[in-house]
Amino acid sequence: IVEFVRTNSEKPFTIKKNVSSTALPPRRIDTEHLNSYISDVLVFFGAKCIGKETTILDQSISELINNVYDHAASTVGGSTIDAYIFSQYYPEKNSISIVVGDFGIGIPGKANKYFKEQGLPERSSADCIQWALELNQSSFSHPHNRGKGLNNIQSFVKASGSILRIFSNDVVFKSEASKESYSKNPIDHFRGTVVEVEINISGLPDEEESAVEGFWE
Repeated sequence: IVEFVRTNSEKPFTIKKNVSSTALPPRRIDTEHLNSYISDVLVFFGAKCIGKETTILDQSISELINNVYDHAASTVGGSTIDAYIFSQYYPEKNSISIVVGDFGIGIPGKANKYFKEQGLPERSSADCIQWALELNQSSFSHPHNRGKGLNNIQSFVKASGSILRIFSNDVVFKSEASKESYSKNPIDHFRGTVVEVEINISGLPDEEESAVEGFWE
């Protein structure tokens, strides 16, 4: 994975040959190629979600990619580095994990930059993530956003029995149905943000249900 990232910072790229029956290969992705990747995910994991509404897969990927563009400030030599995404099905859990990462300044870095510009005091990394989640901040949003970012994903997680994990700079945030926790990032000198949504397939609404939007309220 490290070598893939190191050698693919010039343009969107994916490993063409899929060697796993449960995982899509890592991909560097931008908003231009977002819809095609979502289509690949829905086709690849469709057989795992028979009878279930899969709109949430679409929404989760869109929110995570857009979050990178809103908050990462990930650049090298003045050029934007896009998101890296990986998706895998875990049969023992009956879950699908969508993982999106970037190598930007991290949510705490972006939030504290904003606080400084507003003449506000700096906050801890945990407080910055909590601020972004609870207040549903749109200070950095772009017009292409389809929803409400990380707050939107957290609402779905709590409603479906899924799990949200955020690794950003020196802190790790984990959200489940009725519990949230913060811990020190075990990866020393980590810079950027990695967000994982572990989707509980059993918790997805049935296809005939019309209340899917309720997951995003």
